[in-house]
Amino acid sequence: MSANESRPDAHGAALAVTDDESLLCFDGTKVSGQLDRRRATACRVPALRCGCADPWTCRCGAEPALTEHYLDGWRDSAHHLLGCGLAPIVPMPVLRALWRRGGRDQDLAEYLTRRERARR
Repeated sequence: MSANESRPDAHGAALAVTDDESLLCFDGTKVSGQLDRRRATACRVPALRCGCADPWTCRCGAEPALTEHYLDGWRDSAHHLLGCGLAPIVPMPVLRALWRRGGRDQDLAEYLTRRERARR
């Protein structure tokens, strides 16, 4: 529990993290401090509908719906990574949805699928 938080740790289970210098993030902050702040925040926010206290660790809900905007983001990200010479890894439900859209999105889905199969 941090000095700024007066409430007990989540569910009474304190995380034991040492103050070892090897537990620093790339920006120089201590991991234990970040975990303490995360736990304190999870205690302050109301529980989700499923009963989980922390939305970051909740795995109760399904994956987000494949909206047009969501698919556009996957498509644009894949094009960007291909342009940088990197191989994007796109989940199969997204590839299927891109393929169903037809046109250039279908071509992209087929290309990514062929590339993934050739890699195996």
